[in-house]
Amino acid sequence: RLVTVEWPVEAVFEELLTETAARVAERAGLGPVGMAPLLAARARGYLEVERQLEWTGGALSGVLGSEVEGAAEIPGVDRKLSFRADRVGGLGGAITLIDYKASRPVSDAKKEVTRRKHLETSIARGRRLQAVAYASAAGVDSPRGAYLFLKPHDEWSDEVRVLALGRDDEKAAELFENAVQTIDRARTAGIAFPRLEEADGKAAGHCLYCSVAEACRRDDSAFRRDLVRWMGGPDDRGGVA
Repeated sequence: RLVTVEWPVEAVFEELLTETAARVAERAGLGPVGMAPLLAARARGYLEVERQLEWTGGALSGVLGSEVEGAAEIPGVDRKLSFRADRVGGLGGAITLIDYKASRPVSDAKKEVTRRKHLETSIARGRRLQAVAYASAAGVDSPRGAYLFLKPHDEWSDEVRVLALGRDDEKAAELFENAVQTIDRARTAGIAFPRLEEADGKAAGHCLYCSVAEACRRDDSAFRRDLVRWMGGPDDRGGVA
């Protein structure tokens, strides 16, 4: 059932923000060190971006649910790809599954064609797969997947912050299926070596956010060189580096 959700009045908003920040800080073991007010202050900016994006009239219509779980069926992959969408809406004749992002947009390029190119590159590299997975949701007619990028930044337009894909987006679907099939084959074979470089030779940005980076040998130059050579295939001696 579609419902309309009103943006809370200021007093209620502050109460919800304070209580949620305290709960998150406590769960992370940071309550005793006074992190809750800092979390609340940081979250306020992201929430204001969301309010300006979708709640300009004070209410959001067409809400079907939040934290909704689903799955996508991928050709060539035996297992289903499970996911959870932050919000599901039903306006415009299509079910839209939405993921809120606190990070930078996929691309902040001014031209749509450039932003599209950056998106396709990201999907091909096995990143930003959620929206395409949402658009491939099993049991849903003509679903759409969308990202909303809420990181505060005055120069980012709504076109940059909102990214949506439909099931009929064949190029994105092809790249998504290739990426998931590759990941599935690697997982089945037990391959889990660190991904130190992209195919174009550039450093892998995800290393900056890896929770086990300190235990990785990515800064060992000999290990890094040998691993990259091995990933490239047979060497000049007919073996594997």
